Amino acid sequence: MESLLESMETEVQTNDFTVLEETVRTFNEANVVRMDKQTLKRRLMTQATLLAAKEANDALYQRYVKASKLKRSLRLQIQQKYQSKGKQKVREYLQTQKTDA
Repeated sequence: MESLLESMETEVQTNDFTVLEETVRTFNEANVVRMDKQTLKRRLMTQATLLAAKEANDALYQRYVKASKLKRSLRLQIQQKYQSKGKQKVREYLQTQKTDA
């Protein structure tokens, strides 16, 4: 996990707009998700195990739900705190796209 984060940090440092470019590319693609049988089974298995843990009132499931809520809350706080800087980066990115075209 740490090596993934380090590689992502290095990628962002080399080009500030890499993340924005990937996001724009994603939005330009069709939003249809097609899964092969193996992926569908894996996804269903994940959902089924979470449901089983919820029904069993497992402490791990409660921790999982709490962590998920915390993650959403922290993401919202970050978005609120850095909203103006994010908008500025989007404007800069769009300006570079206009000059490249």
